[in-house]
Amino acid sequence: MPRSFLPLLALSCLYLSPVAAQAAAFPDTPQGQLAKGFFAAVNAPTVEALARFQEANFSQAALNRYPKEERLNRNRQIREQVGTLTLIDVVSSGANELVLAATVSNVPGLTVRLVFGFTEGANPKIDGLEIRGEQE
Repeated sequence: MPRSFLPLLALSCLYLSPVAAQAAAFPDTPQGQLAKGFFAAVNAPTVEALARFQEANFSQAALNRYPKEERLNRNRQIREQVGTLTLIDVVSSGANELVLAATVSNVPGLTVRLVFGFTEGANPKIDGLEIRGEQE
């Protein structure tokens, strides 16, 4: 008689096991690919990776807003405050703006909202970026 419970027990374990959450995906657009590259640059082991990403993917107007040394200091601050970024949601996606939600590794329970602004045209560049923290 004990054997008759084994299939039932196996079935109940199957239904009670937690379902893995689906990871959010970056939009399959040039803007989404730029945001994905930004996340990879922030998550890279060196702050120089973020500087190289900015030089290649930010508009000239965005680069001109701050001298190179100030951009490097800001990049260091981002790395210290954020650690690594993990995408959790695409809030909105458009040609001129992409809003993403992400978690950060350095502050448990903190979700950040990243608002990317883009230049117009076939090959957009990041023209602005705002990162806002939202405590859970």
